[in-house]
This record gives sequence, structure tokens and C-alpha cells, in this order.
Amino acid sequence: MGWRYGIKLHEETPFWRDVVKALCEVGEPVLAERAQRHAVPILEDLIGAVRSDQVRDMFDRVKLHETSELASQIFERYITDLIRRFPTLNAPTRLDFGPARVIVLDLHHVAPKGSAAADRQTEMMYLLARHILARNFFLHPDYLSFVPEAVRPYHAIRFLETSETVKRIDYDEWHRTQGSPIVLAQAERDVREGRKHNVQLGFTSQRPQDIHGGIASQATGVFILGAGDRGDRDELIKRFDITEAGAKIVRHRLTGPRKEGAPFLAIFRAAAAHYEQFLVNSLGPVELWALSTTPADTALRNRLYDRVGFSEGLRRLSVVFPNGSASVEVERRTKALLKKGDAADQVEAGVVVELAAELIEGRGLGLKLRPYVEEARPAPLQIAAE
Repeated sequence: MGWRYGIKLHEETPFWRDVVKALCEVGEPVLAERAQRHAVPILEDLIGAVRSDQVRDMFDRVKLHETSELASQIFERYITDLIRRFPTLNAPTRLDFGPARVIVLDLHHVAPKGSAAADRQTEMMYLLARHILARNFFLHPDYLSFVPEAVRPYHAIRFLETSETVKRIDYDEWHRTQGSPIVLAQAERDVREGRKHNVQLGFTSQRPQDIHGGIASQATGVFILGAGDRGDRDELIKRFDITEAGAKIVRHRLTGPRKEGAPFLAIFRAAAAHYEQFLVNSLGPVELWALSTTPADTALRNRLYDRVGFSEGLRRLSVVFPNGSASVEVERRTKALLKKGDAADQVEAGVVVELAAELIEGRGLGLKLRPYVEEARPAPLQIAAE
């Protein structure tokens, strides 16, 4: 067994440390990084460490007054519960994005809300995602003195490239972090210190209250796509000191995405200057379909993704519905079925299923796809006459 920093390591850990060192010496930093994941302790090792005589001698006299538990017992119970709830954190890291320059993490299924335990899990997952995406964003050449000499030339290039590159972190559905003060504090610190590290941050949410005051006050670019009610509009106007002309746009011109495009008000702060500009984001049908979030469009799009794939699904939707939405057709068919007396709770789902079948099988509205299908089909082989 090996010991390091007072933690008892696995039987194979000394072997892995030798592997890491050897790979660095032969110029294989990528393989060394993968081996390093097996060379470090995991959560389970903390239980063995807290049971050691050295730790017991130091903490066995410390007890929790309410339960009379020893401090070491409380620690062991907490670690055991953590492993039970998050088993993936008790294993060597498998996630490896390699040289990827754009990474997207979906936290929808691991960031719940509704209880203290759910908020705690959301807090952990947001911080873990931030670490995965941005752990190298704040590297600087001045930190080379802390790097082992054997790998210093390799990291010198990385540190310089990282410090000179513009990086960006975007958080969508930011309202999910409202019960997580540690996440909010980390984000505000990143906003304050990000500029000197060439790190840009973006936060997206549906209501102005979701964006913490410390983050909003540091923003150099604000993009208002709409406001839910009069109170939200008034708060946006007041918080960002919007001019009277801009206030009229916020109140009356931000109508949401349409076939002509999505209008929005852009506010930029540069030194002492304040700029406001009314713009329209015009997207093609493929982009509109990829970004649509209405329930009917999402259900239809997902059915095509499952049957014909991502690219082909978007292509078919954009050909049949070039405006970027099938909501008008879904509504028309739904009303027609309701007039016949069909059950209201089943009508729309049935309409989406039928519409998806037409686009998949090339019938009904899917007949628009037939010319493309015929052109894409390979020509039959010519057989020489006997």
C-alpha cells in the first residue's frame, strides 16, 4: 500500500505513478493525463484514511454533542452517503473531450429543484460542469514555477496559448441556480476576474430577477428578447437604465420569434458610453427548426430525429415548413378533429404523430419531399445487352 498526503492509496497506485512519470519522459503527455486519473485517490480511499490510527488519535476525542458521534464517524457517514448518491464520483474520470473547442453539457436531468437536497445536487452539478469546462481557462504562464520540471516545456505552450485565447462560458436556464448561493458566488467571481484572463461569460434566463445583481452590474452586453409582463418590463428598463426610445421597444416591439426573424434590443457598455440598438435576428428554416421550443414543434422534431436522424430530420422539416414551425398546421388539424367530437386531450398528440408519419413516409404534406428522394436515389446499374 502507498501513502500520500496522509491518504492510503490503492495497491495499483504506485504503479500508475510510475506509468505517468514514464509517459511524460517519453513525450506522451496525453497518455500521461489519462494514466494520472488512475494514479490519484478516489472518495472511497477517504474511508480507509479516516480509520487509520493517525487520524483516530487526532480526532477520536471530538464528538458531536447532539448525537455523541465521533468526528471520524460523522465524516465516514457523510462520505459513504455521498458515494451512495453519486457513484460516478467514486471512480477514475472517464470523460475526455480531447482537443474539442466547443463543448455543451446538458444538466437538465441532474439539476432538480423542489427541496434542499435537490438544490444541493444542482449546486454540485453546476460547479462540476463549470470545472469540466473551465478548469484550464484561468491558466497563466506565471504558474509554470509550480509545474514539475519534467513537463514544464509542454505546459509552457499550453499556458501561453490558453492565456492569449478568448474563452467563453454560457449558462442557460440560469434560474435553476437560485437556491445555490455557492454557484452564484462562483459566477460573480468569474465575471469580476474573467476579463484579465480573456474569459467571457453569458447568462440566459426568462426573468430579470434570475440574474444576480452583481452579475448584471458587471455586464458589458445585454440582449433583451422579451419580457413576460409589465412588471418585468419596468424592472428591465430601470435596472439597465434604458432610454425612452429603448423603453418603447421593450414594451411594444419585442414580439418573439416570427418568420421574419426574432427582434431584440441590444445594450452595450464601452467605457463611459452607453449604446442601444434594435435588431432582428434572421435565421434560415433549418436554424429555426433546430431552436424551436414550442411543445408541438419539439414533439414533431424529436420523432423525426428518432426515425431519420438529426440532419435529415431538420432538412425534411425545413422543406415542408420553411417558416420554422408546424404550429399553424397542428392547430388547423386539431380544430378540425375537435369539431368531429374527438377527445381533446388526445387530439394534438395524435396530430403530431400523423404529421410525423407523413414526413417520414413521404405522403400527405411529405409529398413535397418526393423530388428530393428521387434525385438522391442512386441510378440503377446499366446491364449490357447480350
